[in-house]
Amino acid sequence: MVNTRRTVGTYYASCQEAPALLSDVYTIKPPASSVAPFRVYCEQSYRKGGWIVLSRRFDGSLNFTRDWIDYRDGFGTPEGEYWLGLEKMHRITGADYFQLLVHLKDHEGTVKTALYDEFEIGNESTGYRLYLGAFVEGNAKDSLRPSVGMKFSTPDRDNDEHPGSCADYYASGWWYRNCMNANLNGVYRQYDPRNATMNWFGFRDDLQGLKEATMMIREVSS
Repeated sequence: MVNTRRTVGTYYASCQEAPALLSDVYTIKPPASSVAPFRVYCEQSYRKGGWIVLSRRFDGSLNFTRDWIDYRDGFGTPEGEYWLGLEKMHRITGADYFQLLVHLKDHEGTVKTALYDEFEIGNESTGYRLYLGAFVEGNAKDSLRPSVGMKFSTPDRDNDEHPGSCADYYASGWWYRNCMNANLNGVYRQYDPRNATMNWFGFRDDLQGLKEATMMIREVSS
């Protein structure tokens, strides 16, 4: 009998269809999306699993000081640190309804999270504008709110509302406004006098650099 949990042979419809309780790299193709099958890290052990990991950082081995093209197309590998790419994020989230989970850990080992009931990225003509639903819960608090409605900025493409370039100053791409309360693509260091770190203000009410940061989305059942 054909396994209906899988799509065509070599890939799954989503991380929710991949083997449960086994976080790993899988090839998926969301059925509602126009994106071709792609490899992604599926987080299956947290909150019943089924999470498509958009961005994963845990050891600083990957440089996130990148230009527009890299952030659009993605970089790194799902086996390690990576950024899935804004175009894939747009195609996936624009075709279905997704929630966002941000999972963070500091250098002392404290873990905190933030859960949002809706996450969507606009297309490139909008600057990959960020659409975010309500903050549902999480002891990391809602530090992404200032980025809502903002275009993505990179050091070579300034789309923020600041007189200068936030992306250039903080050496990373993000949905900056003027400038930010969170930057999970920041430089991987614990302390920096300019706060050019991978940070989330609500974690401890400062911009100290975190040790680990993961952004992941999951389809919301109708």
